[in-house]
Amino acid sequence: MANDKPFDVASYMPRFDVRSAEFTAHHNEIISYLPTNCPVFKATSHFGLQPEPATMIASYEGIMQTARDYRIMSSAPTEQELALAKARLAPLTLPSFSDPPTQLDYRRIIQPFVSPKAAMAMRAEVHDLVTKLIDRFIERGSMDLVQDIAQPLSAIVTMRVTGLPIEKWHYYSDPVHRLLWRDGDQVALRTELAALLQELRAEISRQRNSPEATGVMATLKDKQVDGRPIEEWEVEGMIWLMILGGVDTTQALLGSAFVHLGRSALHRQQLIDDPAIIPDAIEEYLRFNAPVLFTRRRTMVDTQVEGHQLRAGETTLMCWAAANRDPRAFANPNEVDFNRENKQHLTFSVGPHVCLGAHVARMEMRVVVEEVFKRLPDFKLDEPNLVFAPDVGLIYGYKAVPVSFTPGAKSGSDLTEVNRLVEPYRSAK
Repeated sequence: MANDKPFDVASYMPRFDVRSAEFTAHHNEIISYLPTNCPVFKATSHFGLQPEPATMIASYEGIMQTARDYRIMSSAPTEQELALAKARLAPLTLPSFSDPPTQLDYRRIIQPFVSPKAAMAMRAEVHDLVTKLIDRFIERGSMDLVQDIAQPLSAIVTMRVTGLPIEKWHYYSDPVHRLLWRDGDQVALRTELAALLQELRAEISRQRNSPEATGVMATLKDKQVDGRPIEEWEVEGMIWLMILGGVDTTQALLGSAFVHLGRSALHRQQLIDDPAIIPDAIEEYLRFNAPVLFTRRRTMVDTQVEGHQLRAGETTLMCWAAANRDPRAFANPNEVDFNRENKQHLTFSVGPHVCLGAHVARMEMRVVVEEVFKRLPDFKLDEPNLVFAPDVGLIYGYKAVPVSFTPGAKSGSDLTEVNRLVEPYRSAK
């Protein structure tokens, strides 16, 4: 590199902006700097309808003090956001944009499909799909661990859980990727997302009265929220959240983990020598490479946090990624340590908004890592062709992780169905 001078985070902080190219390029240095140097500071929120001033909480203790109590930090929508959702102009992601007790009603609807029991029930199906996705390329000796495994897997599982048509996984996932990465022509994307929402609404209307409905869709026709029948704008918000959360975050985490493993002979060998520690490795990568860096809240009462005064009514950002690097909570927080004792990271949030999909995500990640290390353990990164997110303000991770490896044998499984699902998408790329 022409310039190996360390990035000066202190001088960057007065112009802090998660949408900036500087933040994307130097995310690790900035996130690591925040917990002890700027545990609470002024920033800009890009989560609402318009950018707005906000206070960022970036320490573990600061988040634990506030995010666990919705009476201190609310996730309820603004009146304008709620009105737009009811008018079907901009969906709310539910239950993310809600507080107890209403939030608990939404969670009870989704919970049976993403519980530990549900995740375990899906494991054999996920394993079969991952095996077949690897079989498509294992004789070639090269593939893309994100494009060829993580991306179709996470999207297809999302379709299964929601009840959306599995064969349309790329129709739903492609624009969501571009939305969350803020990638490509954003004007054209708005048109595409509008068409996608119309398609989603039509599917919801069709499935609410269909005896063939599956997944979450199959349960919604007789559910209640706040003692009344659930309305279609709420169904739309719940399914929209599951799409946004399901198709991108697991993919992003897997991409980041495989890039680190491709560069760290020590950690790669640990997993080869002892596959039983893969769950520990996944928890450490969740801490170290949190795919969702921030979440918006609204301060409800005047509160002192880390010596800073937060005022009721102001927008607040919970920086999970920085809290995960807080040295007061995690020893040597900027190192990956599969033997780390404290596994209480905040990547899946904390309090009433703990991620509903955490159990399914962990299961997917474990199956993928286990199968990659079993069948192509000598994978080598194609470094020049790694593609990192162009904007990490919403999702941190890699869009493409191409690798080469010693060719192997197919498992002997029938690839007809997986080719039907994946090949048209792959060919279009």
